[in-house]
Amino acid sequence: MRHKMETTHSIWKVLAVALLGIVVTGASAWMVFDQGVVSREEVSQMIERESPYLADRLVLRETLQANSETLRRVAADVNAIKVEQARLGERVEMVMKVVEKR
Repeated sequence: MRHKMETTHSIWKVLAVALLGIVVTGASAWMVFDQGVVSREEVSQMIERESPYLADRLVLRETLQANSETLRRVAADVNAIKVEQARLGERVEMVMKVVEKR
């Protein structure tokens, strides 16, 4: 009976030491590796403020605005050409009628 009791005590001792080792290892790892962890919010802020693509984004936006203005001018020129074409078409028809009458 005494042998069985000693075996039970030694099992609990081994189990307690193993659990204590796991807890100490986990706590020390947490303290060592958790020091430099960056939060998701900090990463988002860094991307918004410190991204090398921020300047590229501004250049692209300016380029898009310039292209938009150019497209508006081209559309206005095309409309002016269409009006002139219609006017010249009417003139050609008038001249053709005069030529046909002669």
